[in-house]
Order: sequence, then C-alpha cells, then structure tokens
Amino acid sequence: VEVTRTGRTIFQYRGQQQTVNSAQRLPNNLTLISEGGRQPQIIIVDGKGQPQIRIPVDTKSKNPRTQVSFARAAAPRRILVTLPADRQIREYDLEGKVHWKWTAPHAPANAVRLPNDHTLVSLRSNRLVEVNAEGKIIWQVTPKDFAKPYLYALGTFQVMANGNLVFASANPDAKISRLMELTRDKKIVWSAVQQKRFPPTHFQILTTNGRPIPGPALR
Repeated sequence: VEVTRTGRTIFQYRGQQQTVNSAQRLPNNLTLISEGGRQPQIIIVDGKGQPQIRIPVDTKSKNPRTQVSFARAAAPRRILVTLPADRQIREYDLEGKVHWKWTAPHAPANAVRLPNDHTLVSLRSNRLVEVNAEGKIIWQVTPKDFAKPYLYALGTFQVMANGNLVFASANPDAKISRLMELTRDKKIVWSAVQQKRFPPTHFQILTTNGRPIPGPALR
C-alpha cells in the first residue's frame, strides 16, 4: 500500500496467495513484489496494481514466510531473490531464467546487488557477507569483529552513499533490538538500542545530517 502523509491510499496491491513478503518501487510507476503460498512467485505490477510480469519461484519450503523473503532489482531486467529455506540467493531475468545463484552457509535474510557487481547478503544467524560473481566470500562481518555481542539474527540492511552499512539485529534471549551503522573497516559509527523489542522487519535511512540520501536506496 502507498499512502500520503495524511493517510490517503493512492496505490494498493491485494495479495493473491497467503503472504506478500516484500515490495520495491521501480521506475515507470512499477512495483516489484514477492509472494508466498501455493506457488511462490515474483510479480511486477503497474500503477493500478495489475500484474504485468509473473515469475514462478521453485523452493522446497511450504511455509510462505520462508519461501521468498525479498526480491530486489539487481540490473536491467534482472531480479535478485532471497530464499531462506533453500539457503539460496538467485538472480532471475524477466523470463524466469536463473542466471546466477549462491548457496549460503546459513539461511539468508536479504540480498542487494552492489555497484561493483558483488552481492551483499545478511544471514539470519549472525553474519553479513559480500560475495563476488564466483560465489566467494570476499568480505564479512561476524561476532568476532566486536568486543561486545552486537550481532544476532541479522535482518535488513542499507548501503549508504559513503559505503557504510546500517543494519538491524536482535538478541531474542535478551529481548534487545538494535540498529547500527558500520564502516567498511568495521568501526561502529552509531548504535540505537530498544529493550524488549522484536527485530525491525524494515527500516530506511532518509537523511544524513539533514540532507536527503542521494540516489535509489540500496536496501
């Protein structure tokens, strides 16, 4: 659903199965959507919510929430799809052909294609990894990089214009959720903590020092 600041609905898409798991606005007023259910799929809908493209997604999972967690535009006519139950990231074209895939060591939460053609992936265990086109992990953040237990159940993240990373994590035992900004040399810029909260499902950094974030958000 897209609403104005006053709460007026100006766009909506009603799911055709059990869950709508992610949405991303594309150019030309199109919206990229992932759905879970009897036939997990990626859908691109127009400004009236009418499907223009459907891409079936094969998965071993029957749980609609673990079939496809995110679908994100990767390159022209390419879509990056995160499949937690299969522990895979797949890159589909608009005809449904898989052009690239990577099997993760743990269930992935989200994946974003970087400008250098690498893929940044958050793992639901406690790692954030950067993978090259050959599927090799070339950079990662793990709990060993910190003196304190900061990384738990990683979820969504955002790549900032300066290369820093903002990500969400949560400690289910202590019931603490956290947002953190991290430099590429793994220094913490800031951290925001909430007690007795579940991990944030989504977030987006809108401004830095009062200035809007440039370009499309990598998240």
